[in-house]
Amino acid sequence: MKGLRHPKERDYNPEGLRAAREATLPGVPWQRCQMHLQQNAQAYVTKSAMKEEVAADIRSIFQAGSLDEAKRHLHRDQRRMGVRKLQVHVYH
Repeated sequence: MKGLRHPKERDYNPEGLRAAREATLPGVPWQRCQMHLQQNAQAYVTKSAMKEEVAADIRSIFQAGSLDEAKRHLHRDQRRMGVRKLQVHVYH
């Protein structure tokens, strides 16, 4: 298909895009792209030696076979890294 362009959130006013999604698809959550979530998370990793470890941890959460398994991975990683609480949104 020539000439088609896939819109991205950064192409628009994020609040306007969010309002349009909620108006047309009420109750449907916004899911961040895993690649962009990884990029954003890496900005908070201050030690370059830990970047691959953190990326692998995030991948293991996304690749978990169930929500319970994903939560176990998340809590394991939080304890290992000494993180008290992460802001996490889980949609069923």
